[in-house]
Amino acid sequence: MKSSYFLFKNRDVLLRVSIANIVYFSASGNFTEIVTVNKLKRSVYLNLGQIEKLLKDGPGEEAKDFVRIGRTLIVNTRFVYMVDTLKREIILSDCITFTFKLSCSKESLKKVRELLSNMPENGIYKIETDDYSYAKPGISDNI
Repeated sequence: MKSSYFLFKNRDVLLRVSIANIVYFSASGNFTEIVTVNKLKRSVYLNLGQIEKLLKDGPGEEAKDFVRIGRTLIVNTRFVYMVDTLKREIILSDCITFTFKLSCSKESLKKVRELLSNMPENGIYKIETDDYSYAKPGISDNI
């Protein structure tokens, strides 16, 4: 699959980022921090609304993997490992090289849980239970 890129440039810097390698965007005033799978962080002079529009008009299929969470985050749904509404956090991970814990509002996390629960994905085995400690033999939390 051919990867699509965002190209951010100003007078002094050119930043080329593969969309598939972006884990999340985080707002900071008029700037947005881009965090990638290799844990690099770089701020660009665009607000989160502008980033959201770029993703909506995105150049490739990878751009459709992103979802806005509240006022300060846009996350890549491919890396959502856990959504914990009680602790008000979302954990993004590839389960090998990186893990990011991010704080979010309870309402935003409920929306993300609902969105992810209703996504039609192949190979997803859903277990619904009231007791999180329940596990079937052969199914482990250690991925």
